[in-house]
Amino acid sequence: MQEEHDLPNRILRALRFRPKGMTITEVAKQLGVTRNSVSKHLEILQIAGKVDVRQIGNAKLYSLAQRVPISAFLCFTKNLIIILDADQRIVQVNDQCLRHLRRSKDDLIGRTIQEVALPVVSSPEALAVIEGLEREQVIADVPYMREGGSEFFYQMQAIPTTFEDGEKGCTIVLEDITERKRYVSDMEFLARTGRDFRDMDVTDDIYQYVAQELYTLAPGFLVWIGIIDESDQILTLKSVVGNPVAIAVTEQFVGMKVEGMAFPITKADTAELIRHLKLVRAPPLYRLMHMEVPEENCQQVEEAAGASTPT
Repeated sequence: MQEEHDLPNRILRALRFRPKGMTITEVAKQLGVTRNSVSKHLEILQIAGKVDVRQIGNAKLYSLAQRVPISAFLCFTKNLIIILDADQRIVQVNDQCLRHLRRSKDDLIGRTIQEVALPVVSSPEALAVIEGLEREQVIADVPYMREGGSEFFYQMQAIPTTFEDGEKGCTIVLEDITERKRYVSDMEFLARTGRDFRDMDVTDDIYQYVAQELYTLAPGFLVWIGIIDESDQILTLKSVVGNPVAIAVTEQFVGMKVEGMAFPITKADTAELIRHLKLVRAPPLYRLMHMEVPEENCQQVEEAAGASTPT
């Protein structure tokens, strides 16, 4: 009787030294007990989440479940973690997630992710992954548009979870991969433009190409490319890309095409603007026009184009 009572622990010890797993027959033979007895206890251990099982042909292969205490998992990871029950009710959430979402546990625990309408997790893309989860972990990239139009990216892991009482659930792990995505996008941009520059011939308009490519990186009001004559201190616009309404209204007010316009650059603040080595949020159009076009006209251009500050 004592031997039968201790059998679950003996099974776990046997599996501990066989990381690739064991069949019911192998466990029974090693422990010197019947297959029926081993099968019964393995089923109980599986329900308790202590062993995993996978099908290999006609045989079932059992191995120790790889488990980490949830309390440690929640506290020591920088990722956002939400644990759901079988009905998609929130049963646990880590502090990092609460801070990121600006919510309290009282707001979330016991409610479904549909009810609480959480950013990212309650999006249609994320819900589709959660609802389609079966026995295997699923990893998916989920885009999310924040207020203001900024796009962020999260890698979401949906992990089948077994609780201590044998009930099934799901653990959601979210990692912010926005910077990684942007880095990859930037590298692809540089590689592509590098190839394009290499393949250009003398008839290609390099100024138009650069302006168009910059606009794809920072779509907004207008992007213009100019050249500076340092001896005469003159800036000449060589290409302008962007909002066609803004371009048309600008040309209407100044009475000429924007491309080819020339401006003095002797003013200290204007010269400093030109020396920026990275894309920046630009000042009002009046300053971008080097204060050579009346400020009232510049404001009218901005209003007509639906923007107050060009990029």
